[in-house]
Amino acid sequence: GGKCRGAGQACVATPTSCLLAPPTQPCNQYTCVPLSGPCPSSMSTPACDIRGHEHQSLCHLVRQQQQMAYLGPCRVGCSGVGEVCGRDGRTWASECAAHAQYVMVDHLGACRATYGDDTCDTVVCPNTMHQEQGCIGVSSSHWCCGRICGGGLVAALSRRTLEVAAVALQPQDTHALTTRALIHAIQAQVQVSECQVWGHMSSEGHLLVLVTPSATHSSGPPPPLVSAACVAEAERLVGLIHARSPRLLATVPAHALIIASTIHTASSWAAAMLYPCPTLLLTLATVLIYYCHS
Repeated sequence: GGKCRGAGQACVATPTSCLLAPPTQPCNQYTCVPLSGPCPSSMSTPACDIRGHEHQSLCHLVRQQQQMAYLGPCRVGCSGVGEVCGRDGRTWASECAAHAQYVMVDHLGACRATYGDDTCDTVVCPNTMHQEQGCIGVSSSHWCCGRICGGGLVAALSRRTLEVAAVALQPQDTHALTTRALIHAIQAQVQVSECQVWGHMSSEGHLLVLVTPSATHSSGPPPPLVSAACVAEAERLVGLIHARSPRLLATVPAHALIIASTIHTASSWAAAMLYPCPTLLLTLATVLIYYCHS
């Protein structure tokens, strides 16, 4: 039904964020699930239903006649009920649904069309947020609920590399060219188990990556050493990108990473904008121009 052609298929909403915009890459916000025959190998990602039960895949979930909450393993330490606005400026079905996409939550409720001091005064921030104004972290004028303590970096992607990958991949494998797949590949390079990686594409078209203490410290501020370790991990990731680390660049989306720089600062007022370093913008612009015209 819905946008799925042919009988014997279920159309399931699967919100995602793509690295390329249509028509270069199909960015379907739904998945067509066959109701009979073997479940496709392309649907190997686990899926969590609204009861909090995990299924081997979306195909298995649908055939059990359950309603999907989000793709990915069922998560703990987050709420599965109530819309939230992600730090990516997108409304997600729940906190867990946002976390399944590696998106950190800004505030509870749907995202607003515009933001300002008056708008932010009316939003409700997650009760798991324990920012300290003096911590090393990342701030943005687009966020209502304060700076994020931990490390941060912004990276540029080679559009040419992504376009070649989009042509080479089979249509059913284009899920490899999503922000979720890219952040998952970056998370695999983090060596400190207590650090969690989040990320999304910024309005400027760059990848924003946050490395923060994991949810194990959600009941209160994380130990200073853990926060410092996450900042160090963000800086190490920048080094891996610049060094063209084979381990990091082994996956399809990560291979498109071409340059990166840290964006965390030591004080909240010094980072009113997302990119506090003007030279970074100039460097990114120079590299992007080179890759577009070479």
